[in-house]
Amino acid sequence: MSVILNEIKDNLGSTTNYSLKGQKEKLRELAIILTERVKKNASIDWTIKESVRAKLKIIIKRTLRQFGYPPDMQKLATETVLKQAE
Repeated sequence: MSVILNEIKDNLGSTTNYSLKGQKEKLRELAIILTERVKKNASIDWTIKESVRAKLKIIIKRTLRQFGYPPDMQKLATETVLKQAE
């Protein structure tokens, strides 16, 4: 799990220059919460079912918004998180 967490944290930090970039603890917390929420809501065949992927995208976008992630970078960050989860 820590490897996935580090990859997500690194990818989120490298995709943007937004205000949390300098705050490693906030990025770490965001990565942990995203990991937990994706694991909790992913089903066995979530990579195949579009309805489950859509639900995960919504969960990821809401979480990013809660952390003040810039709207223009959310799509890239969402795709990055989904790619890492696969």
